[in-house]
This record gives sequence, C-alpha cells and structure tokens, in this order.
Amino acid sequence: MAVQTSNPDQGSPGPPFFGPDAHYKDWVSQLDSLPTKRATVREAAPTDADARRMWDLQAACVPLVPQVSSENLSAITSKLVLIAEVDDVHVGFCIAFIKEVSSAPIFIQAVAVAPQAQQRGVGLELLLAVAGRAPERDIAMATQDTNVPARTLNERFAEALNSEIKRVTLGTYADADLAIRRGQGYRSWRIQRPG
Repeated sequence: MAVQTSNPDQGSPGPPFFGPDAHYKDWVSQLDSLPTKRATVREAAPTDADARRMWDLQAACVPLVPQVSSENLSAITSKLVLIAEVDDVHVGFCIAFIKEVSSAPIFIQAVAVAPQAQQRGVGLELLLAVAGRAPERDIAMATQDTNVPARTLNERFAEALNSEIKRVTLGTYADADLAIRRGQGYRSWRIQRPG
C-alpha cells in the first residue's frame, strides 16, 4: 500500500501513456485551490477519463508509478477501484482486490492521495468505503518499513473499525494479492474484523 509525497516532475515515456500535459497542469492548478469540503467517494468506471484520473494521481504520488491507460482500465475492470473527489476534482484513489472466496480478506493494494489533499481524511474515507463493501471480511495490506504515513493511516483505519492491526508473516498472502514484490522492504498486516 502506498501513501505518497509529491512527485511533480515524473514524466511519461509516450503513447499509450498519458503525460504531464495541459490537462495535468490544469488538474494541479485545481488542486492548489481546493475548497475545504469533505471528499466524496465513488467507484471508478471503466472509462478513459477514470483511467486518466488514476494516472494523474499516480504521477503526483510517490512511490506509485504511472501506468499506461490499458493497465489502469484493467485494474478498474478486475478489481475494486474507488476514486475520491472534491467538487469533481479527483484527489485520491484506492485499489482493492476482493476474492470470490468469502473467507479471504479484502486486499488493499494501493492508496493514493494528492499532496494538496492530504491531512483531510481522504485516505481514511477511501479505506472505510472499501471496508464497507465486505464488512464481514478481514483486511490485509502491506507497507514498506520506510513508509511511516502509510503505517499511521493503517493504524487509524484499524481504530476506526474498532479493531487492531497486527503484523503477519510475509508469505501468508500471495504477493500478487497484496500487489508487492519481495526484496523491497514490505511488511504484511491484517486487520481482523470484530464479529
């Protein structure tokens, strides 16, 4: 799971990638003048527009890497992708994987919040919206040891669910379910839902 810092200079290698074009610059300008309203959360639609919204956030949020449009569209169609918006300006997204097996946890794979929208509860709103999709399931995630903001968010998330977050042995869950690669300092976590 990624919670990020600003990365305005990250570019794009060209089609079929999006790039830091006029659209991206306009979006950043909108972020700089966001009202102090609470974000709304909706499910992403399998459209080029929502794939682009994901790219914008991936470009603005480290350690995420901007994905080609087809990869973002694939995520939208095969996983649960939620987008947070303030006045129709996209400010965050969450990618989760929910297996058909009811005993499997919800796997939180990524959380991204634009730097200008951080410290407003957007990440927590996204996580709670995901948790609400399958309230009977536990939640699994992985964070890098160096990603203190993600660990802090996870702890607040567990507290909001009236639960605790506990470390589990790496390998308890498939790396693909957590969307991680070994050797990058990840630790696995589980939030057991009261029930």
